[in-house]
Amino acid sequence: MSFTSHIFYFIIVICIAIRKGNGASIEVLPGETVPPNTPTLTLKCTAASGSDITDIFAIYLYKDDQPMASIVGGNPPQLHTGFDSMKYTASRNLPNTEPLNFLQVDIANPDCGDGNEYKCKLSASNGGGPISPNPEDIKSITVETSPSDLTFSVNPDKIIYFEDDEVTITCIGKVGDPVQPWLWERKLSGALDWESYPDSSDITNGALVPPSAGECSFSRESVLTKVLKSPEDGMSLRCLMDGVVVGLKDFTVYYGPSLVTLTPPSVDPVFEGDDISAVTCNHGTCNPYCVLEWYKDNNLVPTNDGVLELTNVERSQAGTYICRVSNPTIPDSEMTASLSVDVHYGPNSVHLTPPTIDPIIEGNAMTPVTCSPVDCNPYCEQGWYNENNLVPTNNGVLELTNVDRSQAGTYIYGPKSVDLTPTIIDPILEGYDMAPVTCSHDDCNPPCELEWFKDNTLITNDAVLELMNVNRSEAGTYICKVFNSAIPGSEIEQNFAVEVYYGPDFIHINSSKTVGLIEFEDVAPIPCWTHCNPKCDIKWYNGSIDDGNLISGVNGELELFNVSRSQQAIFYCEVSHPFNSDGRLNDSIDLQVYYGPELVQIKPDNIDSVAEGTSLQVTCSANCNPVCQFTWYFQSQESGYIKPATGGVLNLPNIYRNEAGLYICEVNQAEIVNSSKTVEIEIHVHCPSSEVHITTEPSKEEYEVDESVSFTCSGEFSSGTNPSWKWQKSSANGQEWADYVNFTVSDPSDDGCSYRQDTTISITINADDDGSDIRCIKDENEDLSISLTLKVKSNDKNGGCENYAKFIILVCSLLALFRLKFLNHDAFMVFTGSVIRESYALTTPHNTNSTLVMSRNGEDMSVHGTEDGANNGSNGQNNGENLEEHDSINMQTNTVENTETNVQSISNPKEKFLVDSLNLRRKLLVNDTSSKMKELQYNMVTSSDYNPIMDSYKSWLNILEEYQIVHNEYQDVLDDSEREVYYLVNIKNLNQR
Repeated sequence: MSFTSHIFYFIIVICIAIRKGNGASIEVLPGETVPPNTPTLTLKCTAASGSDITDIFAIYLYKDDQPMASIVGGNPPQLHTGFDSMKYTASRNLPNTEPLNFLQVDIANPDCGDGNEYKCKLSASNGGGPISPNPEDIKSITVETSPSDLTFSVNPDKIIYFEDDEVTITCIGKVGDPVQPWLWERKLSGALDWESYPDSSDITNGALVPPSAGECSFSRESVLTKVLKSPEDGMSLRCLMDGVVVGLKDFTVYYGPSLVTLTPPSVDPVFEGDDISAVTCNHGTCNPYCVLEWYKDNNLVPTNDGVLELTNVERSQAGTYICRVSNPTIPDSEMTASLSVDVHYGPNSVHLTPPTIDPIIEGNAMTPVTCSPVDCNPYCEQGWYNENNLVPTNNGVLELTNVDRSQAGTYIYGPKSVDLTPTIIDPILEGYDMAPVTCSHDDCNPPCELEWFKDNTLITNDAVLELMNVNRSEAGTYICKVFNSAIPGSEIEQNFAVEVYYGPDFIHINSSKTVGLIEFEDVAPIPCWTHCNPKCDIKWYNGSIDDGNLISGVNGELELFNVSRSQQAIFYCEVSHPFNSDGRLNDSIDLQVYYGPELVQIKPDNIDSVAEGTSLQVTCSANCNPVCQFTWYFQSQESGYIKPATGGVLNLPNIYRNEAGLYICEVNQAEIVNSSKTVEIEIHVHCPSSEVHITTEPSKEEYEVDESVSFTCSGEFSSGTNPSWKWQKSSANGQEWADYVNFTVSDPSDDGCSYRQDTTISITINADDDGSDIRCIKDENEDLSISLTLKVKSNDKNGGCENYAKFIILVCSLLALFRLKFLNHDAFMVFTGSVIRESYALTTPHNTNSTLVMSRNGEDMSVHGTEDGANNGSNGQNNGENLEEHDSINMQTNTVENTETNVQSISNPKEKFLVDSLNLRRKLLVNDTSSKMKELQYNMVTSSDYNPIMDSYKSWLNILEEYQIVHNEYQDVLDDSEREVYYLVNIKNLNQR
């Protein structure tokens, strides 16, 4: 194969890409399905594991075909429009000077808007050239949304409920995506664990509402409606969403009495003086308690724990007894049961008409005497007796005709009447003495007997009844009984009632000590009660009892409507006895009216601009009860960037430019659902000007005459300013400064706080520049200036030749690659000698004699230059062949850092071979990651001595051999003769690399 063919095949190897399939990979953390509240979604775009990709030139990341982020070459990662907020962070594996491995984008607090199709695309090679089409990978990501904005409400929302009250509990809000169900749980009084609410018929779930524009979550409400019963006192109900308790309601249910019964339900008639068996009044359980009382003729009948006991029954105790059971905390809760008591008695007294008769002459008739019994139940039968012998009568009328002496005798009598003095006793305050009561009666024959009874219990036989230090148990009916023991059924009686005033002994408010409600709501009735006789006066006061305002109430209940914050106070309930000035008790509750937030404001309310590095304090205030809760957000509430603050005070110490932006103060009131209010402030940060910096390209200690040098001045300046620039050069003695006219100024790059601007000037070094100063000045202010001193090499006649010789050595180093792969040793030496000779002749100045000798494997190769440069000779031994003629090679002495040479503009095959080799080495130097290669690149560019160049050349050969081994797949291409045709057809389409 000809030498020219080797050159063609080498170019083909560089230009042809060998693609082994798709090698891109997009890694997603935590996964393609992102759980709610994930702090960071990470997208990592890189080469797939096991792929044949050797070099990555650029990485691109797309969201639904919209450019999101990219890295090209050694540049830093760039976030594209729409993804350049603080929500997104782009990073790469190593410092920007290192080869590229991956592009990573972190998305803070991802939401449903971040769920989409993401594509990773690489611009890469696999060692045989660029891969086409570009490798790519696509992942579809779903970001789940957790439930939010959940509310819990109760209607009616009261502290105390009554049995059979209907209550509706509503839970509503955003239920996430995927949709999470509402769950209801119950815990009965005394239970340790929660249980699922048992009756699903009480629960109504509303329709699922799709997310609105800009929202991520579905919405739904769930309503539980139930009628409260007594077993549900102390019950708690709660609704949950995604395992989180949204709201909880504890229920206090007042109930009872449910039913009142008597045991026994009735009693048989009793005779006066007998006992009635105990009658128990029964009722169901009551909460908080029930009051049981027996009444007869609307008069309270004293009992023992609600058990009616009547002993030694009197006729006055006959009648209907009513057991009344009521729950004093529940209006209209009274229930009753009645008992009928029938007492058989009499006659209470007997009246004779006429009461006396005159003596009768024997044989005459006696005036008829009528016997009239008094007060019998049932009807009394009458009988006349003489000396205990029954005397026949006609309907109780004693008629004696033709009286004889045997009918004479004593007829017994009395009593006829009983009187009490005084007849009526005023009510007695408990603890006081009762005024004495005297019982008197008319004449009896034989004398009558007298007894005092209460509740069928004999108290005394004295005619005068006295009660000392009376207590409430002594209230009741007292009976004075008078009877003639000689006359059966002659007992008559008189009674009077003793009423004892007592109380209050205690006071109770059916409520917690603190009652809270939202402003303009109503206060559910709060009962205040005690036990008194007669009923105590119950009054409510707003404020202290002595100075407060009296509030009217019904049945001792405090009930307020449309309550405003001005009504927030401590409310006192006072119970007092109407007839006892010392009988007063009181208790209180604290009524808290919830309101706010109101008057939400920020101070200072307008901040024009804050200097970077200074400290700033912003106070957010509002009016709330209870105390407001403050949260500061940066940029948006949805982003979740919460700034730490104490009591609404936002402190920004040493503020930095990236802290400029919108700050949102959110104020919440914990006791009021959906009470959130926000106020915003825009904070601008301006940055002081930084020092001015100067750089040179190339950067050297000394410069050559006629060398082009660029000087760049840069700095950061406050936004909104318009700086001016000036370039000057001083004379060698530094006495005078001369202005430059032609220089460039870049467009400013503004980050909102400051902008960076560069100015560049390019000059050609002259010999007289040695010792001169170059400086740039900003805004005519020498305090904002920087300068450097130029050093120029002395330009002797051999200086240029030395540089060109170094260049030739570098070229030879590059050609070592092709000797190793394409040519045998001798052919390589001949070809290299030819190239060096011709290149040296083209680049060596006239009037110079130079000889460069290179040796490899014991063979010498000499290059000679003549004074006028007209004749050039090259002697190289290659198997007896002498290559005298050759084409001249014209190329510029660019270093590896310069722009690649354009192959299309070169027609000579040898030139193409050499230039393409040099371009390949440039590319390897840029893309190789080894520190060895980087060190070599630095030495080859910066070394000015001959020996380091030769050392670099030796290292270079070792690297090239390693490179050939790694890329041995090129051999198949080189052996394919058809590749030469490919080159001839496509060489014109090659672009500058």
